[in-house]
Amino acid sequence: MSSIIKINDLSFSYEDKKIFKKLNLEIEQNRWLTVVGANGSGKSTLVSLILGLKEYEGQILVEDFDVLKSKKLIRKKIGVVFDDPDNQIIHDMVDDELSFILQNMGLSISEINQKKEEIVNALGIKKILKLKPSDLSGGEKCLAVLAASLVKNPDIIILDEALEMLDNLQKNKVIKLLKNRLKAGATIINITQDIEDSLIGDDILLMDNGKVILYDTKESFFNHDEEIKKYNLELPFIVDLSIKLEYYGLTNKIYLDMEELVNEIWK
Repeated sequence: MSSIIKINDLSFSYEDKKIFKKLNLEIEQNRWLTVVGANGSGKSTLVSLILGLKEYEGQILVEDFDVLKSKKLIRKKIGVVFDDPDNQIIHDMVDDELSFILQNMGLSISEINQKKEEIVNALGIKKILKLKPSDLSGGEKCLAVLAASLVKNPDIIILDEALEMLDNLQKNKVIKLLKNRLKAGATIINITQDIEDSLIGDDILLMDNGKVILYDTKESFFNHDEEIKKYNLELPFIVDLSIKLEYYGLTNKIYLDMEELVNEIWK
């Protein structure tokens, strides 16, 4: 498996506060990575640096392109939804936002309409197309920005605590769409404080004070439960339950799927 993002000796400071010092990290292509950690751990700052929104020392490569030397190209390859979608909607209507992005890609009118229809149907946002951003709820704004990010079919999709703004119905639609993009070859990075969301993807990265504490597949990550708890993170319910059942000899491993756990107990 090749790395789609490579971070080499990354150092970055806000005024007098150092966020990263010689950080090295590689993110694999065509994987769903969940990044967890407390506020101030450096998660959102890392996104800004990957997008080239801030200057830094060291090197970040996206698909082997140096971010600071190829900012426009990098932003075409990455679709991102920040935790404050208000700052990402620049047009008067959601429909205009989608059309503008597709027009800049040089597509024909028929291609634009087709791509808009596909993303609108996938996210179920037809009713908000003609609305102004100010008329949208927080979840609807998130869906609008997500549509604008995904309609250009980016290689990398980054969600910066975006799923937290969605209700269960909206969230399920988004997850289904993202899993389809993953199957098609995209790489997904979901930054969250809700560790339950880590069960959705493939790999989990725990950050603290700008450092990588743990980085592993989700199947192996929760074997480090004592280490995880040191950083004030709760375990997902099913993981915590598995560990307790294992203590009483009722299971012999950590389960990540409730149906599988129930079948094991009652077989």
